[in-house]
Amino acid sequence: MQRVLWELYRFFLHYPTKILLAEALFFIAMPKREKFWLRFIPSLLALLALPYFVGYYESWLVIGEWFTFSFLIQFILSIGLVLLSFKVTWQQAVFYCSSAYAIEHCIDCARRVSFNVFFQAGIRMGMEMQLLLYITVMAIGLVAFYFIFVRNLQKLESPIVNNLFVIVISVVTILVTNVMSIWITHVGYDIYHKLYDALVCVLLLVIQYMLFYMFELVKRNEVMKCVLSMNEEQHRLAKENIEIINLKCHDIRHQLKDIRHLANNENIEQSLKDLEKSIVIYDSILKTGNPTLDTILTEKKLYCDRYHIRFSCIMDGSCLDFMEDEDLYALFGNALDNAIDSVMRLENEESRIISIKLSNVGKMLSLHFDNYCADKLIFKDGLPVTTKDDKGLHGYGLRSIRYVVHKYGGKMSVFQKDNTFNMNILFPIAVETPPAEEGK
Repeated sequence: MQRVLWELYRFFLHYPTKILLAEALFFIAMPKREKFWLRFIPSLLALLALPYFVGYYESWLVIGEWFTFSFLIQFILSIGLVLLSFKVTWQQAVFYCSSAYAIEHCIDCARRVSFNVFFQAGIRMGMEMQLLLYITVMAIGLVAFYFIFVRNLQKLESPIVNNLFVIVISVVTILVTNVMSIWITHVGYDIYHKLYDALVCVLLLVIQYMLFYMFELVKRNEVMKCVLSMNEEQHRLAKENIEIINLKCHDIRHQLKDIRHLANNENIEQSLKDLEKSIVIYDSILKTGNPTLDTILTEKKLYCDRYHIRFSCIMDGSCLDFMEDEDLYALFGNALDNAIDSVMRLENEESRIISIKLSNVGKMLSLHFDNYCADKLIFKDGLPVTTKDDKGLHGYGLRSIRYVVHKYGGKMSVFQKDNTFNMNILFPIAVETPPAEEGK
């Protein structure tokens, strides 16, 4: 029995077992390559069996008194296993495996510290207790790092690991952790050394996460700029189209008047009435006191009329003259596009209602949007998560709205109540237009 326990203890103590368990936190949910098990099982068995055939202290792996390449070689082989079995790039494999390396070493330091505490307390541990303590520490460590580090990393929408800085930090993490692993095994016997060792690895993980998150924010900002640029172009085209339609409808009305004076035939009169109905678009032009807002709202109202969506708008657009044209389009265009997309999914046309209201509340301008929404929305960071399948290309509409609101010193809140989606925006009345960016 002792022999079995000892071999089991050695199995969990071997480096390949520990690093593979840590790497599993990152890769277990990732897409797998074809014939996954035929790739994974032989590679796994070969890696786990490696320590039984190649000792850590072979002379060709050792430099000086205690530095060895054993840990590094086995770590590189674990990256090979990941690349062979999972659909990941080599950059992703290096980044996640380097994080797993630091996690594994932190857990190993915790094991050593716990053993030291028991030893200094005079508690004698048999093989059963050592094995139980080791498995307990390992389980707690893996669960803790998953919820504290791995899960937060996976929440980022589209991880960026191809950036040079991320790769450099990954390599630094691997090298530092490798040196610390060897040092703690041969030199750092004191409990304080082990705590220092664990702290270094935790700091490396923090740096990795912060750098990773920073580049994710950079990517989001770039997408946001593209969204705003597209909004500006759409606004320009919409303005041109509305102006052309207005001119054409105006000309047609004058021509109809001339034709009616020249013709008394009842059939012609009826045809003229039908033609007048077809250019009712001219009467759909909204007049809010802000030309840019008129263009945006008219464009959306025409779309709503076509698909039997009741559109209600109560506002004095001149109150929003402090906003730049592209910002108005980003705010109202995205808000109405989201509302239209939501109500268009409703089979009952009676529920297809969108309303906007702008009013003065004290020293603030209150802008309110609401529409019926049958879907149960999930909120994250104060905004609903996009319901589109391609989350990497969608979900930026409300972010661009929030960006514009904050640009003018406003506050924004969104919520769902009684199957109605509500968005409230407050702007300070005494607001100055922000200075234009350089290059504009």
